[in-house]
Amino acid sequence: MARHGARAGGHAGLVPVVTGLSARQALRRIPAPGRRLGLLRAGPYRGPRAALSHRRRAGPPHRDAVQRGRAAQRPGLPALHHTGFVRRQRLACAHEQRRADAVPPACRTASGAHRVHRGEAASHHAGAACARTQALGRVAGGVGADAAGDLPASAGIHMSALPAPPSPSMLQPAAYARHAWQRWTDFWFTPQPVLMLDVVRIGVGLTLLGLYAALGTQLLAFYADGGWVDAAALAELNQGPWQQSLLTHLAPGWPQQAFIATAVLGMLAFTIGWQTRWVKWLVLVAHLSLLHRNPLIAYGVDNITASLLWLLCLAPIGQSLSLDRWLAVRRAKLVDLSHVLPSATSARAGLCLRLIQFQMVVFFFLAGATKLQGASWWHGHAVWFALTNYEYANIPLSWLVSQFWIVNLLTYATIVLELAYPFLVWGPRRGWLLAEAIALHVGIAVMLGLYAFSFVMIFAHLAFVRTTWLAQWREAWQRRFGGMEMIYDGHCGFCKRSMAAFLAFDGLSQIAVRDFRRHPSPVVSDAELELALYLVTTDGRRFAGFEAYRHAVLRVPGLWWAVPLFYLPWLSRAVGSRIYHWVATHRNVISDCGTGTASACAIPHDSRAES
Repeated sequence: MARHGARAGGHAGLVPVVTGLSARQALRRIPAPGRRLGLLRAGPYRGPRAALSHRRRAGPPHRDAVQRGRAAQRPGLPALHHTGFVRRQRLACAHEQRRADAVPPACRTASGAHRVHRGEAASHHAGAACARTQALGRVAGGVGADAAGDLPASAGIHMSALPAPPSPSMLQPAAYARHAWQRWTDFWFTPQPVLMLDVVRIGVGLTLLGLYAALGTQLLAFYADGGWVDAAALAELNQGPWQQSLLTHLAPGWPQQAFIATAVLGMLAFTIGWQTRWVKWLVLVAHLSLLHRNPLIAYGVDNITASLLWLLCLAPIGQSLSLDRWLAVRRAKLVDLSHVLPSATSARAGLCLRLIQFQMVVFFFLAGATKLQGASWWHGHAVWFALTNYEYANIPLSWLVSQFWIVNLLTYATIVLELAYPFLVWGPRRGWLLAEAIALHVGIAVMLGLYAFSFVMIFAHLAFVRTTWLAQWREAWQRRFGGMEMIYDGHCGFCKRSMAAFLAFDGLSQIAVRDFRRHPSPVVSDAELELALYLVTTDGRRFAGFEAYRHAVLRVPGLWWAVPLFYLPWLSRAVGSRIYHWVATHRNVISDCGTGTASACAIPHDSRAES
């Protein structure tokens, strides 16, 4: 501690100095406004109680000030930066300054270089309060910057020498507005992968194919002019200018038949992801035209698929899990088989994912709010009415008669889930909410027979799947089934093209490739590789020829569509091995192997599979 200035009339100008004190100790010894400004000291003060203010406003004992300082520190040091705390200190400082307006400015500095007389005590006290406010901000700034929470104790640090505290930005309304706007834009426009959008696309496409393919040859009877709903009846059913259908503008006969056939083919292309950029708009127009052509057979699933189709048309779909993606990866791998095409990510994908999520939230909330208007839902037996409805009855109900509490549980659980889902699905319990929503729709499908509705709703709920979950699932799958190496003949053009087509389905990059002509394998000899393609796993197992493809198809998710072809009992091996052998023996005709002979591409009659 240090004392500056000289005595004059029993008063001294004192400037607080921190010597060997931690920041926490210094803060505990700063008195409150309106009290005497003492010294910042590490030990008890043994000197005279020379007050800097009026004697009647003398401060409390030192230990009381320390206790108040400790109580103020209980919330923690970050509380010093709290907006209300800083504002209260400034208001106290301004109050003391107003009391000393008549005092010359030189007396308000609270500096030890000026002598403070008794008549000028109020001015000096105001300066002390301002100094305390500045000291709080400076010391608190030092504490926040120091990871250990202590200021350097090697040398005395004068409070006036500390850097000026930064202005609290949270006091400015503009900072709140900028922060809120940043959070808002991050919520809507954070770049997201298009994977889950294409998952929803596949679900919507399969639902549309199932709805219209189920009608089969009755499509014309339901949607053509010569069917059950003619043009006159349709004019009475349609109310409003928005219920338009292109079928009403086409002549009866082959034009309407061609439109319906084109619509079904477009839905197939939309599902597999071929020319998705423009096919999605064709499917949207076709679905709305069919929906408005015969509103008598439409129900909730038609409206849900229409709303999801509109959002998918705005999204950059087709860049994952699609034929378009497969063609792009295949073109890249024709140049280099080891090339990995990065996953598509964009801000537009993130926006459309959010829109689909909000669509599902609105569906659930309106469904739950509507149920609250029915007395049967309050009484707990609404599910029983649905199960006993002739149109929806799908399971035997005798077991529920004696266990009616299950009906009450299902009724109330449905309302709670539909009302809680819109609010809790954004939080950390999203996984549990998704599992409960999927379980609800599985129950609707099994108990009420609403298969198409439940199917498309489950796929739409998958829009809430987090990217971190996808990364974790990918890593877990690669650890379990990754590490496969496929060894091929790089001198064979047909081999390279078939490998590029095969590896284009490996979206998880589970299969590594090796050209044994350039990089001989340490596991399989060149003589064996001259006769057959080999797949080698991390545990040393080897699969040759048809068995290599058969092993990989089951472990690569992108090839699961081919599992029925490779795993039909007896038929797959019997037919598949012969086809593989025929292609291998005629490979010299299909492609030039580069060696001038067919032996480099041929395989023997008995495709071996060693384990």
